[in-house]
Amino acid sequence: MEVEHHRGLTARVAPVKYRSVLLAAASGSVGGCCFSRSKQGPYIRRRAIGVDRNTRAQIAVRGAFAALAGQWHSVLTHDQRTTWETFARNTPLRDALGRNHRITGHNAYIRANSLRLIAGYPIIDNAPTVFAETTLTPPVLALADASSQLISLTLATTDPWNNQDDGALLTFMAPPQNASIAGYAGTYVLADVTPGVFGSPSPTTAFVSPLRINTGQRVFLRHRAFAEDSRISPPWTSTIVVTP
Repeated sequence: MEVEHHRGLTARVAPVKYRSVLLAAASGSVGGCCFSRSKQGPYIRRRAIGVDRNTRAQIAVRGAFAALAGQWHSVLTHDQRTTWETFARNTPLRDALGRNHRITGHNAYIRANSLRLIAGYPIIDNAPTVFAETTLTPPVLALADASSQLISLTLATTDPWNNQDDGALLTFMAPPQNASIAGYAGTYVLADVTPGVFGSPSPTTAFVSPLRINTGQRVFLRHRAFAEDSRISPPWTSTIVVTP
């Protein structure tokens, strides 16, 4: 995510992934656009001025990544690292353009356990034996109420995370937007952690909004779940306009 400054204002600019029959490969800058490539494929972004990103949440996330990287090298056994490599090799991920790509076992370990650390759950050092992401039925954003500041979701009771004591759903929230905004590509903050309960999955959950919401604003939430074996789900986004 890039940040631009215009007359004292700060705007976040998301990189745009693309497919091209004209450009097999491109890098560098042309006319204010930067061409580059990541594991997910080629992308274009606007040239931008770097800013300090040392917010409390970002520092915590970087700390979690550092702790897990250290755990990978100094705590996990060779056999454990090998099983994570096997899991990663057999569990391709899908990028924003719908193409499959694979990550390393090291990245798979950090990817799975970083969510668990954020949610306050213990690290799992043994790789999953099921080669697939876990299931998350898109939660339905049922209500965002300005008077009570409550946000409520409807959940699927058949999802694995919802019926496991060591599974959970993480919900992240974007800053409230104008109701005319159709999508949001900026930063999200952790809004709620819904724990799974074996034998008693919950059909709904509700939490107080961590950001002030007002009538007529649009709320964007991003959801991701993890199962008891550390497998995480694809992300889902839900949205609703705040009611009085």
